[in-house]
Amino acid sequence: MSGGGEKKTKKRKGIGAPTPWDRALFIEFGSILKTQDIFELRRCMLKLARIYGFDALYAVSPLTRNPEFGRHLSCLNFPAVWERQWRRRLFWVDPLIDYCLKHPQVFMWSYVFDKPNLTPAQKRYVAFCRDLGMGEGLGTIVYGPGGRMGFTGFGKPTSRDCFSAQSFQAVATIAQLSFNRYCALSADADGSKPELSPREIEIMAWAARGKSNGDIATILGISRHTVDTHLRRAFRKLGTSDRTVACLKALELGYIQSSEQNFSPQFQIGKPTPPVED
Repeated sequence: MSGGGEKKTKKRKGIGAPTPWDRALFIEFGSILKTQDIFELRRCMLKLARIYGFDALYAVSPLTRNPEFGRHLSCLNFPAVWERQWRRRLFWVDPLIDYCLKHPQVFMWSYVFDKPNLTPAQKRYVAFCRDLGMGEGLGTIVYGPGGRMGFTGFGKPTSRDCFSAQSFQAVATIAQLSFNRYCALSADADGSKPELSPREIEIMAWAARGKSNGDIATILGISRHTVDTHLRRAFRKLGTSDRTVACLKALELGYIQSSEQNFSPQFQIGKPTPPVED
């Protein structure tokens, strides 16, 4: 005790004391909460993922047990062919999504991919992913307001060190903080976000790339009338009849990502065949 009766406290040292590296990570984690839009948030997530040796990620939200509703995808640094096919129909058979709904902890992708009880379609999906170099990573379920759920997968690991206990803890923290921020940015906590179907999202994504209705029909192998119908429904849900405004709203709400506008998918001979049945 000092003469003034005040007790002096000493800075904590030894095991459990914060290190300069810890403080740097706290700052990085805090940057998630400062992001101003969904695109900045995804870039921030990838920056943090790379600290732990993962060079790609994908996020699915909102997550429901019925794949017909929700399962809206955003991803960074995964192959374009996988992204296209996942949006189109592979969301029905992704075993990582099914597993995370029943097991609320961080897990390795290979643990799920190697399970003997996968359906034939899921086994073809796993083979498709492995052909693209997507055979390993970490995944976790995340929780938001109002019972909302999502999934985050971290892929393209650079070494086996990516699967340390520290990495598992860091991935859980990055995913959960990011999902909380995503919910706040998307203004979905109050239930104001319109629900677009997977097909409407897919067609809106192509529209955002500047494709005409005829082009979209050719790309997806459907009729021009079907494209027109889905776009009208999407426009109505988004509260506009203007194509540009609808695309901007879909971007703001997180249904499509700005990265989708930066490439024009080409259908080339030799691309891996998606492992699902018609």
